Amino acid sequence: MFPLILIALALGAGLAAYTFSPKAHEWVDVHIAAIQQAIAAHQEAEGHMKTAAGAAASGDPVTAGHELAQANASNQKAAQDTATAAGTAKTPQQQQDAKASANQVVDREARIAEALAHLGVGACGVKTYPRVTQQVIDKLLAKLNASGMTVTGDNPWDVDAGAERLHVKLRAVWDPKAQVLKLIVTAAVKGLCATIWQQLDPIMKDVIG
Repeated sequence: MFPLILIALALGAGLAAYTFSPKAHEWVDVHIAAIQQAIAAHQEAEGHMKTAAGAAASGDPVTAGHELAQANASNQKAAQDTATAAGTAKTPQQQQDAKASANQVVDREARIAEALAHLGVGACGVKTYPRVTQQVIDKLLAKLNASGMTVTGDNPWDVDAGAERLHVKLRAVWDPKAQVLKLIVTAAVKGLCATIWQQLDPIMKDVIG
């Protein structure tokens, strides 16, 4: 978790310069907002990491894989906010704050990769498909079911490809606002990634167009 004392120090340093000029107001506001957003993203990422660890311990790799994917998304958000904070840092303390946040991002990235490797999840990467509307989702679910795959859940969906496809399992997460669908392989025989995507990509191309 991002050290709160660093934030207090950053605020103190920022407030000392806050009354100098409207321009000073602007950079202090941007820096403080970026640091606060980075803190929130760090906390969110750690929450997903904790949930993932609990799911893995209870023998639920699907949920663990999904939570780790969410942790990675939050970690990327923290990285973006940290970059903004670093770019607007004007004092040594603010620079230290940004560096501490960046170190957390790097450390968490390694922890996520290690956790995914331990689960056997993520070795096939994550496929992202744009322009996925509700109509596309409905068509995709119908096509997956018609092809013999078992689909459970309701965003996220868990997909069991079945014995004919060596029990490959995936999780599908849809962002209706961005109209983006992400697929992550949660269980598969090592070395089958290319085969898995070769089977899935035509299905996705057919429903998305």
